[in-house]
Amino acid sequence: MSRLTKWWDSENGLYGATLVNGVNSQTALTKLAAYEDMLPEPNMLYGVSADRIRELIEADKSGRCVVLPCKVGDTIFVDTRTFLYGDRNGRRHAEGLVTSFVYGHRNFINFHIFSPYVNANKVFKYPLSAFGVTVFLTREEAEEAPTKEVDKQ
Repeated sequence: MSRLTKWWDSENGLYGATLVNGVNSQTALTKLAAYEDMLPEPNMLYGVSADRIRELIEADKSGRCVVLPCKVGDTIFVDTRTFLYGDRNGRRHAEGLVTSFVYGHRNFINFHIFSPYVNANKVFKYPLSAFGVTVFLTREEAEEAPTKEVDKQ
C-alpha cells in the first residue's frame, strides 16, 4: 500500500504530517487503526518492546543475529545412513528430539533419537549445515530428499 501521509516543516521550525493529495481522512484513519491494532500496548509490536526490536535490528546489522532452523524440544528426522551402523529396523529416517544447540567454531545441533535400536542416552551431534541434507524438519522433507551416499557420523 502506498503512503497516505507526508512530513512537512516550515522556516519557523514547525513540522507535522499531512495527507497526500487525493487521500481522504477516512482512508487514513482506517490505515492508522490497522497499525494501532498491531501495537496492543504503547511501544510494543506483537508483544515485543521497541527497545528489543532495536536491539535485534542492531545485532542483525552487525552479524550477531542467528536464526535457528528449529527450537529445543522440536522433533527432527535424521537420515539413518549417517549412523555408524545404520538403523537395524531398516528405516531410512529416525525421529530425533532436539535437546540443545552448540555455537562455536562449527555450529551444532544436539538431539536424541527415538529408536529401539539406538541407546536413548546417546546424544547425537550434527552440524547445522546438515539441515536439508541429512537432517530434516518434517518426515515429508526427509522422504523427498534425494537418495545419495552420505558420510557416517
